[in-house]
Amino acid sequence: RGRDLDVMQNLEVKEAMTVDPYLVQEDMLLSELGQLLQRTHHHSFPVVDKKLNLVGMVSLRDYERAANAPNFDALRVGDIATLGRLMIAYADEPLSEVIQRLAVRGINKMPVVARNAPKRVIGVIRRRDIVKAYNIALARRKNDEPDVEKQPVSPNSQMVFLDVEIMPNSKIIHKTVAEIAPELPYECVLVSVRRQGVLLVPHGDTVILPNDMLNVFLRRTDEEQLRACLGMVENGEE
Repeated sequence: RGRDLDVMQNLEVKEAMTVDPYLVQEDMLLSELGQLLQRTHHHSFPVVDKKLNLVGMVSLRDYERAANAPNFDALRVGDIATLGRLMIAYADEPLSEVIQRLAVRGINKMPVVARNAPKRVIGVIRRRDIVKAYNIALARRKNDEPDVEKQPVSPNSQMVFLDVEIMPNSKIIHKTVAEIAPELPYECVLVSVRRQGVLLVPHGDTVILPNDMLNVFLRRTDEEQLRACLGMVENGEE
């Protein structure tokens, strides 16, 4: 069943973001960055200068691309990071707007700043934060409007959350998220996987299993394409 993104409009980013995130200095050696990646299991970090002003983002992929460079030992974070104009989120803006930007750009994490200090990082918003916020929003809506599930989805909303159950005969069974990603509709984001009551945040090496319940964020007009490409069955349909 489609989940209208409008449910998120009463949530602000600050209600869902991860506060006090790891920050890396732009002059940090890549050897130190590698240790931080291994220790935290994070996939990206905001990059700051000596005054702790936001200057960029660096990812595991950036690190892996530089790992075999002949001058690796001399490289620093600033040499491989994405610097300059960044996509950021403001703490007081509706979470629905940030989710759309994450979906359109296909990124997993965005630094959060305050409007009166746009260079000072106060948090990050990640896919797992989206899952948390989505659950909060649904709980709020259920408390405020007990019959919300019976209400029609607004036709004006472009993006929806869709719960889909993976049936045993689906063609994506035992494939990884990375393998099925090229088949996904443009701007489609796999937000979470619920498996035997446990909520998972998917990564490229996550394997899809029978009876997994996927939460997908996509354009309403792409729902049929998603079903056709991946052999998914919407939750609630026989």
